[in-house]
Amino acid sequence: MTKFSSLVKVYYPLIFGLGLIVSILFFRSALKDEMINIKLTELDQQIFYIKDKMNKLVPSPISPDTNHPFIGQLSSEFINHLQILILKGKNNILYCGERLKEDHDNYRYRDCRQSLKDKDNYYDHEMRMARNSPSQTGFGIRYSNTLSGSPEKILLFSRHFNNHDYSIRIIVSFKEIQDTLDRIDRIVWIFAFVMISILVLVNNLLSNMIVKPLQGIIRFLKDYKEDRSLRLSYTSVEEVIHLQYFLNEMAKGVQKQMSELTQRKNQVETVIKNVSEGVILLDHKLKVLLYNNGLFSLLKIIPELYDYDLFGKYYYEIIRNNPLNNMIEQSVREQTRLSQNIHLSTLENQTLEVICIPLPHKSGLVVMINDITEQYKLVEIKKSFVENASHEFKTPISIIKGYLETILKTDDISVEDQKRFLEKVLRNADRLNNLIKDLITLNKLDDSRDYFRKEPVNVLDVIESCLDILSLKAETKNIQLVNAITEDSLELMGNQELLETIFFNLIDNAITYTDHEGEVIVAFKEDGDRFVFSVIDTGIGISGNYHQRIFERFYRVDEGRSRKSGGTGLGLSIVKHAVMFHDGEVYCEANPTGKGTLFKVALPFESDAEKALASMGSIDGETNS
Repeated sequence: MTKFSSLVKVYYPLIFGLGLIVSILFFRSALKDEMINIKLTELDQQIFYIKDKMNKLVPSPISPDTNHPFIGQLSSEFINHLQILILKGKNNILYCGERLKEDHDNYRYRDCRQSLKDKDNYYDHEMRMARNSPSQTGFGIRYSNTLSGSPEKILLFSRHFNNHDYSIRIIVSFKEIQDTLDRIDRIVWIFAFVMISILVLVNNLLSNMIVKPLQGIIRFLKDYKEDRSLRLSYTSVEEVIHLQYFLNEMAKGVQKQMSELTQRKNQVETVIKNVSEGVILLDHKLKVLLYNNGLFSLLKIIPELYDYDLFGKYYYEIIRNNPLNNMIEQSVREQTRLSQNIHLSTLENQTLEVICIPLPHKSGLVVMINDITEQYKLVEIKKSFVENASHEFKTPISIIKGYLETILKTDDISVEDQKRFLEKVLRNADRLNNLIKDLITLNKLDDSRDYFRKEPVNVLDVIESCLDILSLKAETKNIQLVNAITEDSLELMGNQELLETIFFNLIDNAITYTDHEGEVIVAFKEDGDRFVFSVIDTGIGISGNYHQRIFERFYRVDEGRSRKSGGTGLGLSIVKHAVMFHDGEVYCEANPTGKGTLFKVALPFESDAEKALASMGSIDGETNS
C-alpha cells in the first residue's frame, strides 16, 4: 500500500519528469527533422539556381579538362558549402570544389577532382534516390565514424537533363543544425530542470499542507485509544479544517459516551460485586467477562488456583458441578431462561437457586446463583412443623374424642369411670392448651420486634421468681433447688417476659427429668461482656448425639416420657428463640460433676451509658403515649 506522501513527494515528480523528458526527446527529434527539411529545401533552391545558371551560361557541354568560367563563379558564390560536385554522365567529374579553412573567417576551395577519380561510391546513395525520384533529386546524411556516430554532413544530389546529362551534388555541414539543436537542448533541459524543481517544491508544500495534517490525524486516532482528552489542532487548509473539526466533535461525543459507559459499568460492577448472590457473565465463547466475589464462597472456588482472577476462563474451568454445567449448556443451546435448584454435597448441604439468562443474538449468558439453604431448610422445618403439629394436635384430640364417645355411648358407665375418663379429657385439653400457648409464643418470637421490647431487667429477680414458682413441684419429688448466684443484682437490657420463659423452661425441665431426691443448681459467672447462667441437674442426662437437636421444634429424646410429663416438645425451641432475641447463645452439655445435664445461657450486657440511653428512650416512649 503506497503512502500519499510518497505519491506526492516521489512518484508524481518522477512520473512528471519522465513524461517531460520523453516529450523533450520527441520534440527534439521532430525539431531536428524539421530543420533538416528546411536545410534541404534551401539546398534544393540553390541547386535549382545552379541548374538555371548552367542552362544560361553553359550552352555547350563542359569538358572535364577545361576550366569553364561558370566553375569559378560556383566557388565564389557558394563559399560556405563544404563541397560542390558536378558530373557529366555517370563518371565524368566536371568540377569538384572542397572548402579548406585557413583561419577563423577565411576560406578557400581546392580542387578535389583528383581525390574522387578513384572512388565510385561518392554519389551512389544520392544517385539512386535521384534516379527513383520524380524530381530527379536525392539527399542523404553522413555520420561520423566515432563512437557517438553523430551527423556531420547533409548531401543533396540532383540530375539535370536539359540538353546535357549533368548531375550536381552539394555537401553542407550539419554543424549549424547541431549548434541550433544544442542551444535548444540547453534551454529545454534548463526549462525541464526548473519545472521539475518547481514541481518538487510545490509537492513538498502540498505534502506539508495536506500530508502532515493527515499524518497528525492518524497519530491522533492511534493515541486517542489511550487518552480520550486529546484534540486535533487546526491547519490552514479549509477542507482539512472541516475534517479536523468533525473529528474533534466526534472525539468529544465518544469521550462523553465512554465516560457515561464507564460510569455505568462501574456502577454495575459495584452492584454486582457487593450483592450476596453469585453473578457471572459469560461472552459468546462462554468465557468469563464479569463476576463477583460471592461466586467463590457459593461454589467453593479456591481463588489461589486462578491467581484471584477468573477473567477469560471458560466456565467449566471454574465450575466443577455437572448439573450446573449441564444447565448452562442447555440454556445456551436452547436460548431459553432456566431456573433450577441445585444441591451441593458439602458439609452444610447447600442448596443453590441458579438462574441462567441468555443474552440477545447469542452474545453470552448471565448466571445468577443464590444460596437458598436457609430458605430450603425453613421450608423443610415448616413442613416438619406442620406434620409434627398435626400429630401433636391429633393425639390429644383423638384421646378426648375417644373418652367422650365412650361416655356418651355407654349407658351403664359408673360414676367413678366417668370421673376417670373426664380427668383424662381434662389432662389432654390442658395439653392442647399448653401446645397452643407455646405455638403462639413461638409465633411472637418469630416477629419479636412487633411484640417484645428491651428494657433494663434484673435477671437475678427473674431467676428467684422462677425458683419460687417451681419450688412446690420440686418438693413433690424431694428435689433440692439451689441458687448459687451470690451477686446482689445482675442487670441487662432485655425483655422480662422472655427471660422468665427462658429460666422457667430450663428449671422446669431440670426438675421434670431429675429423679427423686435429686438436685437442680442455678449458677452464674461473668465472661467478658456476657453473663453466663448455668442450670445443672442430676437427672437422666442427654446423650451427646442429641445436644444440638433438642432445640428443634417438637424434637424429643424420649417420646413416651416426654408425653407422660405433659411436655409439648416446644419448650427448648422457645428457649432458643428467646435467647436469640437477646443476641445470646444457649447450648447443652453433660454435667461435668456427674450424671445429669448442664444448660448454659450466655446473654450480653450493656454499659451504664447504654442503659441510661435505653432508659431515656423508654421514658420518652411512655410520655409520648
